[in-house]
Amino acid sequence: MSMATFSGKRYFVTFIDDKSRYCVVYLLKSKSEVAAKFMEYAAMAETQTGKRVKYLQSDNGGEYKSDKLARFCAERGIQQRFTPPYTPQLNGVAERMNRTLVECARCMMEHAGLGKELLG
Repeated sequence: MSMATFSGKRYFVTFIDDKSRYCVVYLLKSKSEVAAKFMEYAAMAETQTGKRVKYLQSDNGGEYKSDKLARFCAERGIQQRFTPPYTPQLNGVAERMNRTLVECARCMMEHAGLGKELLG
């Protein structure tokens, strides 16, 4: 997202269950919030399903390599998997979901009559 929401959120992160493809989206003010949002997601997913999160697959973005997130995953037995640099096709499910979300947001903004400068 190239513009901020009214509450100042400029980024989003998606967490997708690999089996069911259930997707949860969090809006973020900064990418440093990813660790906290993953902790929130893991707690919700485990409470709702009764099953533990087994792994977190992501690209090599710095937001996924924070000490806070690594510590949380290690304590919970969650394996972090990183795709090699410049291989978005290895995160195809997430890449497609993110594209769909951005396209839907742009369509809703255009339908609402918001100016083209807001469409990013």
